[in-house]
Amino acid sequence: MLTNPVHVLDLGLYLPAMLLTAVFLWRGRLPGYLLALPLLVFSALTGIGILAIDLVMAMKGLPVNLGVDTFITAIVLMSLVLSVFYGKDAQKQSGKIWAE
Repeated sequence: MLTNPVHVLDLGLYLPAMLLTAVFLWRGRLPGYLLALPLLVFSALTGIGILAIDLVMAMKGLPVNLGVDTFITAIVLMSLVLSVFYGKDAQKQSGKIWAE
């Protein structure tokens, strides 16, 4: 296979979706608000999967890159924190909408 399918998914679908969501959020458009939480959760879950793979590799004595793992851990933590804040804010906003 000439191209790794994971790279195709990351660069062909996931990265453009994140960029479009950021643009939509920046402009205050509805698609940004609808896609932000699922993409944050997907980002966290993807990072957790990568960290789990590296943990198993380290346990089997294979080399791992701690710099990359540190960066991925930061992304996972940021994604989780932003997901919680976004979810709480969305709950507050939906309560205000239904109360009107």
